[in-house]
Parts: sequence; C-alpha cells; structure tokens
Amino acid sequence: MDDDTIADLKQFIAATLAQELSGIKTDMVEVKADLSKLNKKVDDGFAGVGDAIEELSNHVQGQLDNHETRITVLEHPA
Repeated sequence: MDDDTIADLKQFIAATLAQELSGIKTDMVEVKADLSKLNKKVDDGFAGVGDAIEELSNHVQGQLDNHETRITVLEHPA
C-alpha cells in the first residue's frame, strides 16, 4: 500500500468511528432521559407507600389512644 491509500484508509476509519460514536452519544442521551423518568416514577411510588404507612400508623395510634373507651363500652355492668 502506498501512503495515499493508507491516509485514505485512516480518514475512512476516523469518519466511521466518529459517526458511530455520534450515534452512541444520541442513544445515551435517550437512555439518560428514560432513567430520569423511571427515577421520578420510583420516587412517586415510594412517596405513595410512605403516605399509606403513615395513614395506617395514625389509624393504629388512634385505636391505641381510644382503647380505654372501647374497653369501657364492652364491659357489662355488674
């Protein structure tokens, strides 16, 4: 191979690599956007779980706070 052929081959390889890397960069941007959306959905899901646990905890605490009243209502007069 002469020097011109080698130079052309190097230029071809460089152009091909640049084109492929450009496509990969575009794909990575899309993946990053998808991960951001997924991350928001996961955060929202955990927030919903936290709210449900808090509601359940408040309900149980209310029952514990009112146990004296509930027991008194259930007792039969002597």
